[in-house]
Amino acid sequence: MVSIIFILFSRYLWYRWPFKLLVPIPFLNGQWDGTVTYEWEGQKHIKAISMSIRQTLFYIHLKVKTDESTSLSYSASFNINEQRQERELIYSYSNEPSIQNRSKSPIHYGAAKLSISDDNQELVGYYWTDRKTLGGLNFKKR
Repeated sequence: MVSIIFILFSRYLWYRWPFKLLVPIPFLNGQWDGTVTYEWEGQKHIKAISMSIRQTLFYIHLKVKTDESTSLSYSASFNINEQRQERELIYSYSNEPSIQNRSKSPIHYGAAKLSISDDNQELVGYYWTDRKTLGGLNFKKR
């Protein structure tokens, strides 16, 4: 019986009222649309991206897609500091470009740090990679 209650709470109840008053973790599960800004060959670019977040109380997984590649998170955590009013999602990922784009963009690894809006509907931040590249990320929940 305890196991059933634990499973129900960690998957379906923790982000609902009144339980969400006890758990400071933001509920971000769902589909997100956004843009990535980056520099390539000396020029700034903006590209449309989408993100899917699957989340329970103890698990979060991100999948970010562009027209050229897919990134999958392999670790993610929250930095919640209520005294400083900071709420961040920090994750590391692997990026696998499509076959036709691998000559200009090989498989690589990176990390991202996203600030979470008060209403949990926007994520804004930046990413960096092992290729010594970086850029900005901006998402809005669908």
